[in-house]
Amino acid sequence: MDPMDQPVPPSRRGAFDTREAVVAALRRIHPFDQVPAELVARVAEQVRWRPCHAGDVLFREGEPVKAVFLLRQGRVKIVAVDDEGREYIMHLLGPGDLFPAVGLFTGGGYPATAEVIQDGVVGTVTREAILDLVRRHGDLAMALLMAQEERIRYLQDRIRSLVWRDLRTRVLEVLVKHMGDQLTHQEIAALVGAARESVSRVISEFKRQGLVTRDPSGRWRVRSRGGEGR
Repeated sequence: MDPMDQPVPPSRRGAFDTREAVVAALRRIHPFDQVPAELVARVAEQVRWRPCHAGDVLFREGEPVKAVFLLRQGRVKIVAVDDEGREYIMHLLGPGDLFPAVGLFTGGGYPATAEVIQDGVVGTVTREAILDLVRRHGDLAMALLMAQEERIRYLQDRIRSLVWRDLRTRVLEVLVKHMGDQLTHQEIAALVGAARESVSRVISEFKRQGLVTRDPSGRWRVRSRGGEGR
């Protein structure tokens, strides 16, 4: 029997019946879409899948980095909290994301807290297992380093936006980037680094101007240049 078609042990199965199904799911998670299928199959042997629910905390800031997480379904926010208890959203993650972006190679503590905001399915791979594969497979090492670089570039863009762009522009950027998501005003405020009241005023102005709309399910739409919402 092809090892890709062998049954998956119950502890690692999640919603999958065969290793081939696990590999197919991993290929939809970046950066495993960039490495050969046979290497993805080796990673698949190490993944433990489980359901996650809104409100679950996957890890907390400062805790030792013991595993990386693979989001198959659902949404997760990566947040940091300042000394006054204000929450700042560093990332909003969806299906296909791997996290955290730092700590895998250097160890130490998680740089922020990961909280589930929409029910889904998450996989975990221990740091030791990933590092063992990285030592033996250069393709995986390169893919993970490239993914980390992409995340760093994203954070650099976020910093530039906070420093150089006004609140209206920052809010519009978030609405465009997360178009179709069910973001609350508080989540938008945490993404742009502003008070919720200020963000609510900006969004109200956008609505009056017809720039943005929100459907009954709470998903945001932004009017395109052609005048139609997307």
